[in-house]
Amino acid sequence: MEDGATLPSTVAAGGLSSETPELLPNRPRFRDLRLYAPACPRKRAPAFRLAFAARCGEKIPQFSELLAMLNRARSQFLAALCLSAGLVAAAMAPPADAHTPAMADVWNGAEIAWTDVGSGIRESTRTGKPVIMVFHASWCSSCKRYRQVWKDPGVVAASKSFVMILVDVDQEPDANGAFSPDGTYVPRTIFYDSEGNVRTEIRGKDPEYPHTIDLDDPAELRSLMNKAIATAPPQEQPSSPAPDRRAAN
Repeated sequence: MEDGATLPSTVAAGGLSSETPELLPNRPRFRDLRLYAPACPRKRAPAFRLAFAARCGEKIPQFSELLAMLNRARSQFLAALCLSAGLVAAAMAPPADAHTPAMADVWNGAEIAWTDVGSGIRESTRTGKPVIMVFHASWCSSCKRYRQVWKDPGVVAASKSFVMILVDVDQEPDANGAFSPDGTYVPRTIFYDSEGNVRTEIRGKDPEYPHTIDLDDPAELRSLMNKAIATAPPQEQPSSPAPDRRAAN
């Protein structure tokens, strides 16, 4: 509190002390303190307020002063509350690139909406879109060649019909092991339906590494993508609410 409105230390500490010896023995109740209150020429204030102020020789704050003090306290509380809410929101907010997988930029991330495993599975479940998962490694020379295939305009256009998941096998070894129907070789490109089933009929020509697609010619990848789109079950559209056929009053 400001402007002479501070209570004495003995009162602020929660009780009376040797500075008010005549009040200590009997611990008077509020109604008894009116004996110590001087008369007020305009309006009689509460007895306990006048008594404490009179005994300690302090200025009695007026209503306007009390109102100003309350307004200042309210402003400080709201400012602290807003700051706390902002800090909590900032702490809980995900990073800007939380759903962008590692090395997406070198896999034509400017045109293909690569996502991570968790986000991609949730999106496929929600939208009914089929999935393409591409597994790669930064040290893999074949992967570096295969990156150029994803810049083909036909491949880019076809990718809009899929949830595109890019997995760095070194950074995500658990995902690499979980999605390996015929081994953990790289690069490998696996087609899934929205239920999580491998589209075994959509694969490359190499019998030993069936999920290896032509590393240099985008024609094979483009053909497999178009085949997956053509044979995919139709995506369920969100149902609209039935019209209200009740007669208007």
